[in-house]
Amino acid sequence: MREIVRVERKRILNRKIFALIIIVGLAFSIFSAVKNFNSYNVYDSSGKVVISAKENLAESKKVEHNVLLDYELLTDIVNEVDKSNYLYNINTIRLLLATYQDKNISELTQHDIEHFYEQRIHSIEFAALRPLDIFTEEQIEHLKMKTSKIETPLPIGYSEGWKNLNNDMSNLLFIVLLILSVLLLQVFGGSEKTNMNELCNSTRHGKTMLIKAKMIAGLEIASIVYFSLVIMLTIIQLLVFGANGYNLAIQSDPFYFVSSWNLTFLEQYLLNIFIGYVAIIFMTVTIFFFTVITEKIMAGGVLTTFFWIFMLTLPSNLFTSFGITHNLSNFFPYNMTNFNRLSRNNEIYEVFGQMIPSYLWIVMVVLSVTIGIVLSTYMIATFKLSKKHLMKN
Repeated sequence: MREIVRVERKRILNRKIFALIIIVGLAFSIFSAVKNFNSYNVYDSSGKVVISAKENLAESKKVEHNVLLDYELLTDIVNEVDKSNYLYNINTIRLLLATYQDKNISELTQHDIEHFYEQRIHSIEFAALRPLDIFTEEQIEHLKMKTSKIETPLPIGYSEGWKNLNNDMSNLLFIVLLILSVLLLQVFGGSEKTNMNELCNSTRHGKTMLIKAKMIAGLEIASIVYFSLVIMLTIIQLLVFGANGYNLAIQSDPFYFVSSWNLTFLEQYLLNIFIGYVAIIFMTVTIFFFTVITEKIMAGGVLTTFFWIFMLTLPSNLFTSFGITHNLSNFFPYNMTNFNRLSRNNEIYEVFGQMIPSYLWIVMVVLSVTIGIVLSTYMIATFKLSKKHLMKN
């Protein structure tokens, strides 16, 4: 069967198409890296660059700026010992301001500094959890407990390579999903130039073998495209920004200050890759299902287009449409790739009394649905082939 899989894979993903996909991925990766790099320029009030991106990153990357956010450092921030506008200093100030949102730095007292981490939990509860009105009391207490387990004093330092990589993966996955939505229509909907159908259908177990081979080939194509582009993005981003800070907690980035999940940047990256792959496989088998039903590329393409429209138009804002987003939108491939939301919003599912992080429950549900779609696709394809065989006889 491996030979059949190879033939099917080459039929759909030939060298020219794969080269084009690589060019698209490379262009996206380079564009993202350049855009991210330029964002580190520091400007004065007149719009003149006072600290270049290269200088800003080089200074912030120095080992001496890998420190603990402890009483001594917090005191230095309040006393403005370092007045520079370098990234390392600005990020530290933002972490402090995120904790004491109702105060200026000059208003902070020694008591505030001594109780910084207690205030952080208090700030997350009353600024990021309760105002949203989407968490029960039990869920809030659970999230507070999770927050309290994050290492203190918090190690902080340079981790821009991983931050930019994790941020850009969402946009990359959107491109991958679009590519596969077109490419994989040929798996069951294409008219083949080979005699593989006739050859397989003439053998005793040929029909089921062909179906399995097509599905395996499609999954291999999805995997090849996905991992090729992810690896490319990873290499380019880390070459530009470095791999420093992989072991720092995501809470060392002000953007993830409110997160209750105890993750390092490397763990977040690996989690994003896994979730993204599950989303890709889900989209792949959904396209299989559409094309097995229609048996035509155009008809399968129409259903796939409607699926995209449904995903993009369905409410997906957790805070304005909680019920729809929490119970439906979260489980679609496009929304699964909103990695920043999964890491930052503290969304949880309460299942049989157990508190499960959204990223874990979403993956569990989608994997179950994916298995169901695979089985349904196989049964429908087998039934249709058997019906055709009977009609010929």
